[in-house]
Amino acid sequence: AVWSCRLDPLGLLAGTASGDFSVKIWDAITGSSLFTYPHKHIVKTLDFSPDSKYIATGGHEGLLRVFDLRKEKEETPILTIKQNGEKTVTITKCNWLNATTVLAAGSDGSINYWNVDPKHEGEEQHRLMGTLKVDAEVRDMELSKDFKTLTVAA
Repeated sequence: AVWSCRLDPLGLLAGTASGDFSVKIWDAITGSSLFTYPHKHIVKTLDFSPDSKYIATGGHEGLLRVFDLRKEKEETPILTIKQNGEKTVTITKCNWLNATTVLAAGSDGSINYWNVDPKHEGEEQHRLMGTLKVDAEVRDMELSKDFKTLTVAA
């Protein structure tokens, strides 16, 4: 089952997050499969960075991963962040806020703002910047075009 699908901002790539423990990237024009990023459990969400160079993924493992699309042969993420330190919290939705920030929503109702600046691979730059909390599992969320309003379905 496909849990999520997204087009990149340029409309040239499509991505799917699936119950087969993978994220697949497709040519949005031809429909050809380009590459696959394996995970160890169900992947619920993905989103493309504003410049279409990266994808963020999340799912039942509770790990926010960032992959560099320019390194399509590389199946290892350039960044992996555990959503919650103590217990595994399924990431139900992720959205890039800007070139360096990803919102990761969880099954516990938390929405974490992570600094994931890809230019600082492996550095301590990748930190939690803030958290919003809602009273139920986040099922979906979307940012307004001006990035001033976050609509959350929980």
